[in-house]
Amino acid sequence: MKRLLIALALLALFGCSSEGPKDSTPLEFTFSPPDSVTYTEVSVSERIQKFGDADPMIDSTRAYAVHTLVATDSGYELQSRTDSMYTTRNGELLDDPTREILPRVTFVRVMDTGGTALDILGYDRFYALIDSSLDPQFAARMKQNMPPRMMVERELLTWNTKHGQLASLNAGLNERVYESSPMPLPNGDSLASFQSAEIIDTFRTDGVLLARVKTHSHTDLRALAALLPPTFDELKEMYKIDDSVVAANAEKHIVISETVETVVEVETMLIHSESRRQEIDIDQTGSGGQVMKINVVETNHAEFTY
Repeated sequence: MKRLLIALALLALFGCSSEGPKDSTPLEFTFSPPDSVTYTEVSVSERIQKFGDADPMIDSTRAYAVHTLVATDSGYELQSRTDSMYTTRNGELLDDPTREILPRVTFVRVMDTGGTALDILGYDRFYALIDSSLDPQFAARMKQNMPPRMMVERELLTWNTKHGQLASLNAGLNERVYESSPMPLPNGDSLASFQSAEIIDTFRTDGVLLARVKTHSHTDLRALAALLPPTFDELKEMYKIDDSVVAANAEKHIVISETVETVVEVETMLIHSESRRQEIDIDQTGSGGQVMKINVVETNHAEFTY
């Protein structure tokens, strides 16, 4: 009896978790959140940048944000505010002047009824605060390197790519889905990106069905073939491409790969956690013809609490 009471107390404290469906029945992800829900996000990230033979530069960031998702007449709005963010570089705390500005700005992601992001509001106020609060030369460099429109477009692309992959997954457990899409580059060019997604686990917590989804994306199809069961030739058939697409990517001298593991509610598409690793390799040719290799590896883990 005492053991039973202890077990019940633990369930009450930590919630009840059980298995979800383990067969091949396709799961349908539906964007159907409550009319209003507030949740917090704690994220930890690390970015390792290596330029040629120079010592690596390691940035580590920890951030805390508050999000409120509300229904509107035309869809939804996701209101987000970063309350705190700290970054170290090679172990030393960075004096980031934007750290004091972020808590004063609420960014609003405007979405349709299906969860597709249409616009991001808030960058005008963010840059106005930068102009009025920071050194004019620093503010000018920041706007030049990160213009507001580029920031909006990048955030829209990131959200809609991730959201679209989940919304269209419609697969059973351990069943891979393959698709491709263009990946815009900062210079206006683009790369063909090849993705695969699969549901690797399902479970229930407090009666809510969750799925653990793993996605791979790569601009080098041969490298992707080394990660997945299909061969290079089989992947070409799946993506309906020929060698010219592979060659066009190679000519850009930039390779981008990413692996993401997401825990998401099947019936609402609210995300509970996300782990991401992205790697970028660039062969940059200087004015004298010399080639410098640039490697950037970024990892991020975020936990969302409702």
